[in-house]
Amino acid sequence: MEWQRQRSERTLTPPLRCYWQGTELAWQAFRAQMTLTVAQMTLPSRPDAWRGEASLAEIAHALAEADPHDTVLIAGCQVVVAQTGAVQPAGESAVLWLAGRDGPVHLTRGEIYCAEKGEALTAVAARVLEQNELSGPPEACALFFQPGLEALAHSGWDINLYRQDACWGDIGEMEGLTVLSLAAIYAAHYQQPCGWLARDPLNTLAIGIVKPDGQRQ
Repeated sequence: MEWQRQRSERTLTPPLRCYWQGTELAWQAFRAQMTLTVAQMTLPSRPDAWRGEASLAEIAHALAEADPHDTVLIAGCQVVVAQTGAVQPAGESAVLWLAGRDGPVHLTRGEIYCAEKGEALTAVAARVLEQNELSGPPEACALFFQPGLEALAHSGWDINLYRQDACWGDIGEMEGLTVLSLAAIYAAHYQQPCGWLARDPLNTLAIGIVKPDGQRQ
């Protein structure tokens, strides 16, 4: 309902594609609720599975050839079951976006890091800066703890201030969409770039930057 209220000034139409992170049962419940709440937002019975950076690349390609009013729906939810002896408390999270060519922030596809290939994480981070036309790391970077991030800290990335573990606990496979969402909120609110870093379903990590729309530094 809140999501609908925020977009009351826009005519919502069925998205070009839908990406979902979560169970099929949860998708069907979400789809049914969306039909009741926003009747014109007809959603497919089977969405595309969210695959991290690979999905971002698909979305970027689809929107590059789309009309200005076309959108892609990205959503997910997960409740992690509590387990005895777990390092982090069990958490829960949900996200819902409409990605399009006209929005308050600019999200690029990011870059992937695969530890098995032997490439330095700092080299991947440097490509992210080049991709976003930035001369240095953003002041903020939303992330959950990942091993081996010390090299990023030495190259100017802040890997501690906006670490989310204490805020969310263990949210499982929702970490990626959560930090992407937080980076977008930060960029829109502060009008400054915000980095994000997360485990990637197909690689070791993915890293990227969200910027206020049209910003160049």
